[in-house]
Amino acid sequence: MTGIQGAITAYTLVMAMFMIPGGKVGAMIGRKRAFMIGCVVYGCGSLATAIAPNLPVLLFGWSLLEGLGAALLLWESHLMRRGRDPLVDPGLFANGS
Repeated sequence: MTGIQGAITAYTLVMAMFMIPGGKVGAMIGRKRAFMIGCVVYGCGSLATAIAPNLPVLLFGWSLLEGLGAALLLWESHLMRRGRDPLVDPGLFANGS
């Protein structure tokens, strides 16, 4: 596996690993605040990826920072768009809406 393939795999794993905790963070500190933190973290990861001079910096920026930011962004953007909370409406994801 090449370094870029490893970075892609690590990004996917980090994002998947932190999606559930990202939703919990949003419930604790507020959806809008968690979304904004996710935007900042993802933006910092994008900047680090853009200026990465070598593979370790690319892995840090892309895989770690962007993965963490995406975990917050995906969960919060979905719930903000729907306007409902799965803790209050347990059928939110079960009925396909």
